[in-house]
Amino acid sequence: MFWFERIPPPFVPLIDRLILVVSISCVAISLFAPVAYRRYVMDRIMRDAITSAKNTLLIFGCIGLILYGFAFERVPYLSMRVFWLPLIVWFVWRCLRHDRRIRVEIPQIQHKRMEREKFEKWLPKPKR
Repeated sequence: MFWFERIPPPFVPLIDRLILVVSISCVAISLFAPVAYRRYVMDRIMRDAITSAKNTLLIFGCIGLILYGFAFERVPYLSMRVFWLPLIVWFVWRCLRHDRRIRVEIPQIQHKRMEREKFEKWLPKPKR
């Protein structure tokens, strides 16, 4: 049982480096996301979507680095490969949620906002 061994064999060198590079790049991307806030003008909805994606990448990268450290040091029980499965499933689920939000929900919200602005264009403005 490869996934449930108490001390699994080391990763193949290619996969070992790939896991390390992916985890470090996720953390690095999440740390540089606030730069996008300052460089580009975004509405609040898009800023919230980027913040959520940044948090997902940061969590995935940090937990990936922790699991990689356990696997590298071959810590009994904590280096079991079964811990990678829920992390990967969670990451894929979050990516699908972000994709749905960016492709479906944000354009709907923007369309509703444009129609509301068209309607309110003719309404009298409150006096100050």
